[in-house]
Amino acid sequence: MVTFDDIDIDGSGTITQAEWFQLINKTALNDTALAFEEPISCTLNSSLIKDIFEDVYPVEDSRTYCEKQEDMHGSCDITWGDVTWELVSVAIVLALNFTFAFPLNKLYKKHAQSDAGRSGFQWWKLVFVGAKNREPVVYGFALLLDSMQALFSVITVCLWIKKTYDRSVHDVIKYVELLMSWAYICHYMYRFLRVDFSPLFVFSLYSVLDVVSAVPLIRAGYDGVGSTWLSFSYIRVVFVIYSFHSIEKYTSFLKQLMPRGRSGEVVYKLCELALVFLVILVIMAGTIFGLEALGKIPGMEDITLTTGMGDVSFFSMFYFICVTISTVGYGDFSPTTLLSRSFSVVSIIAGVIFFTMATNEIVDIIRLQASGLGSYKPRGSKQISRHVVLCGGAVNNWNLTILQPMIQVTAPRPLWRGCCMPPH
Repeated sequence: MVTFDDIDIDGSGTITQAEWFQLINKTALNDTALAFEEPISCTLNSSLIKDIFEDVYPVEDSRTYCEKQEDMHGSCDITWGDVTWELVSVAIVLALNFTFAFPLNKLYKKHAQSDAGRSGFQWWKLVFVGAKNREPVVYGFALLLDSMQALFSVITVCLWIKKTYDRSVHDVIKYVELLMSWAYICHYMYRFLRVDFSPLFVFSLYSVLDVVSAVPLIRAGYDGVGSTWLSFSYIRVVFVIYSFHSIEKYTSFLKQLMPRGRSGEVVYKLCELALVFLVILVIMAGTIFGLEALGKIPGMEDITLTTGMGDVSFFSMFYFICVTISTVGYGDFSPTTLLSRSFSVVSIIAGVIFFTMATNEIVDIIRLQASGLGSYKPRGSKQISRHVVLCGGAVNNWNLTILQPMIQVTAPRPLWRGCCMPPH
């Protein structure tokens, strides 16, 4: 491709007659295209020649989004304005899902009560989908959806990492992510149906993460709003844990690979913790990368004061003290005065003591619960109804004062649904 620098050989910024005819001979352009048959006796404006040349021979712009941004603005930085519509789209989808959940839930309950489980749909739901507190009879369909969820979530996160290096979105990636988004929608509707289209499902943790991570991919695939290479799709790594627990619940695949005995349980728990730790790392790394790439939110810039410690503010000192008492010490802030250094030493000692005491209290609570001691505090009717009290051979005497309120049939709400076995 002939550039303007190729035309302006002497670098004067204008096109002379000799340079113009040299261009014609070099590119073998015809006279009708440029309509210059007579020798040019004057100097031509460089921008005019450039416009004529590009109009006659338009060149397809093959630059990436990042290259266009660098040419237009001098950088390829993503701002909060670039992701505003993604956040708005997520809010709209959540609002629509919550709005339509009410009539769907009402219609489903009405249909379920009228049919009393006799219809084919109700039978199919109980067999292949299950209910809120009931697993499906045939778990093949659920296993397929969970497996696709895990595989596609890993692919989505890998593509997100690739886009952070390319700083662009290729069309192939758009369509692949759009295809995987349909699988995410199917899994979302499967979970929605399982809870009978309950409106509360819309704002559950996994449902919100589903919408936040999938909606930007769908928008990019359909209307081309994929120029914002930075999205929230890395959050889909959370569904790897969700699918792992679901698959293990149905198949116990990983447990079968572990050695038998207590050592197998330890290895299995270590594998599970390693997966959770990896997911946490990806989420934290992706979030920090996104916040740093987006920069400061307009209107929320921190106002700092220049001191010997650097440019400080209350929030920066809050960050510094959290790093200090946790004994991490990044080193980006360091006290310079005698009093501030002395207080930092006190903060480190206090932080170590606090975390040690808190850890011991948590360990004691877990130990008491494991040994059967501690106190039982019911928190609601659902938790109470799930408990069964068994009184067997270790009971020497009955305490009727305690047992009668538990098993009294005329009580408005029994404390426990219990099974009392007399001692032998």
